[in-house]
Amino acid sequence: MREASTRGPAAEDGFAAAEPNREAKPAIEQRTIIEAPASPATLAAAPRQRFDRQYWLSWALPLTAIAVVSVLIAYPLFISAYPGTSGPVPAAPNGGILLLIDAKPRGVDNTDLSSHGPEPSVAVTAETWTTGFEGVSELLLELSFSQVAAGSQWYVVASGQYFPDARLDRSLFCESGPQVVQELDRIWCRDTGLNGSNGVEYRYRSEIGSASGDKINAPIDSLVGFDAQSAVVITGTVSAETGVPTRIFVPYRSPQAERPSGDELVRLAPVGVTDQEWGALRPVREVAAGYADVFGEFADVQSGRKLRYLPISTMRFSVEEAVDGREIASAMPPTAQPDKLVWEKTDAGIGPISYRLHDPYSQDRTAVKAFWAGLIASAGAAAALLLFEQTLLRFQRHP
Repeated sequence: MREASTRGPAAEDGFAAAEPNREAKPAIEQRTIIEAPASPATLAAAPRQRFDRQYWLSWALPLTAIAVVSVLIAYPLFISAYPGTSGPVPAAPNGGILLLIDAKPRGVDNTDLSSHGPEPSVAVTAETWTTGFEGVSELLLELSFSQVAAGSQWYVVASGQYFPDARLDRSLFCESGPQVVQELDRIWCRDTGLNGSNGVEYRYRSEIGSASGDKINAPIDSLVGFDAQSAVVITGTVSAETGVPTRIFVPYRSPQAERPSGDELVRLAPVGVTDQEWGALRPVREVAAGYADVFGEFADVQSGRKLRYLPISTMRFSVEEAVDGREIASAMPPTAQPDKLVWEKTDAGIGPISYRLHDPYSQDRTAVKAFWAGLIASAGAAAALLLFEQTLLRFQRHP
């Protein structure tokens, strides 16, 4: 009993002391789980994640931005320094201006035209310039007729490059906007008495053919100065007013300039040239009554009249180009004046025309632009190489 009493309290005390330890063990185990060190996989992934974030923010994004911006800046600078290196080469101009007249003079009924006085002719002053409408130019023809009776019908055939599109601003077709009357297939100008001809009109459905006996063949092909795919017949009758030239306005799309080696090269279609070699595809109608026995090289398909070339006594063609300190490097045919775009010929039309304008300061501007383009491109290339190097290092450290 004493043993039991002696051991009893101790046992009880030991039991009591052990119980708290037994109850606290789960807490200790829980604490151990929470505070346990991270696993090797976790420790290996965390630096990799921190490195990826640092790589993108410190290297990839800034260097990529520098490379892209360098390309966007350097490329336009290079193109502006060497403009001839970009864009397609414009096609050679086609079409042109033909000057024709009624093959049958007024009051003459036979074919012996040589017995009826001097040959009719015309002195032509042609001037072209860029209008205030974007991409549109104007050609002004001043015709001074000689040995042409009042009431004679003349024809100006504008085609190809000089095609006067009916969709252009109507004020470009006559001397003033109020004169213009636009219909479905034609545009005509009201007479003011200030022009040397009456009834001037632009016929969009009319067609020029070739007269062969009492037949008219059309359309004409292979004729220099004529494009059958886009042609307008401008016609009128000579007025009784003497000494007043006939003024004809021909609006057209401005030709695209070529820029070889930084110069500006412009090519224009011919005006008033004659060509004896051409053909026609098929007969379309008969010659009108009263014209069957009259000599004619061409024919107006609409009216059935036979036509012929209107001989040119003098031709003066000028281009109102904004030279702006540039030099005329070359011109074909040669200009009448070395510092102006003016051509003069006698007894013939002119064309095709081409001229090149050279800016003596273009080389300095080219050198400056090329330098900056190269410098900026070098910065972009350096950024791209550095980005490539950092990318390789990243994969070497973390394969």
